[in-house]
Amino acid sequence: MTDLFIKATKYSPEVYFQVNNSKLTIKGESYPENSFEFYTSIFAAIKDYFSDNSHNKLLIEIYLTYLNTSSSKCIMNIFDILELYYKKNNKDISIVWFYDEENEEIVEIIEEFKEDVSYNFEIKKINTDI
Repeated sequence: MTDLFIKATKYSPEVYFQVNNSKLTIKGESYPENSFEFYTSIFAAIKDYFSDNSHNKLLIEIYLTYLNTSSSKCIMNIFDILELYYKKNNKDISIVWFYDEENEEIVEIIEEFKEDVSYNFEIKKINTDI
């Protein structure tokens, strides 16, 4: 399996799945015209990754500052896929969702996502202090 890289656009996030590092990063804003079409390659990459039994862990780092309703559904689909691998195959899955403290709306959305999963899910404020 090779890495997956999708360049960010005005409407869609950057996606970088580093297979050898067991890390998936999603960064930016997500409101593509067809969210399901955009996220389909990510669904497939996760399934392909875990179909190789040598992959036992995955870290997902999310830096989404905005997502529309259809993107939220796609993110939830990702979390549901991960939940299956966590429960049925005992995979080590962790999510860290970073947020800007000034974006209160996204925090509520993140907390709702966290309630729906049983694997490790952290919510971290982006450190803007320099």
